[in-house]
Amino acid sequence: MAHNAAIPAVAFRLDAGQCVGCAVCADACPERALVMGSSELRPVWIAARCTNCGICEAECPTAAIRLAFSGLRRATARS
Repeated sequence: MAHNAAIPAVAFRLDAGQCVGCAVCADACPERALVMGSSELRPVWIAARCTNCGICEAECPTAAIRLAFSGLRRATARS
């Protein structure tokens, strides 16, 4: 990816009332951008790892996750 490329920015939304803490989203994420919280059984989103692929939203069995386009952001190089 080009150093200063603009990529879609996504807002991660979790409906805590719908989330059952099953970890399907975290298990499905190829970038490990979702991890299960230690104090609550809810996924924690790590934005810097997220590639906006939408797998978490598609795999969530209770439709608790929504990804919403929120503009563009600069790509950062990964080490």
